[in-house]
Amino acid sequence: MRLSGAPMESGDTYQRQVLSIFSIASGICLLGVACMALYRRNKRHREKLQAHFSESRSLRDCSVNASGLMSKSTPRLQYSLQLQKLSFPV
Repeated sequence: MRLSGAPMESGDTYQRQVLSIFSIASGICLLGVACMALYRRNKRHREKLQAHFSESRSLRDCSVNASGLMSKSTPRLQYSLQLQKLSFPV
């Protein structure tokens, strides 16, 4: 039988406070672990997407450059020939 204001009551209060602080700290740690796991998963996914994007971009650039060189070489040659004719009249 406990009397109000007895030392046992303060011990119970202390245990409850420790338990609540421990629970809050555990929750924060679990939340941190979950956030870190999500960050790493998203980072790996982002790296895969960037690698795929850069690969597709380089393939696209190569095909555009190859087709562009063939289509642009003729007008450039004609333009340079016209400049030569204007610069050095025959």
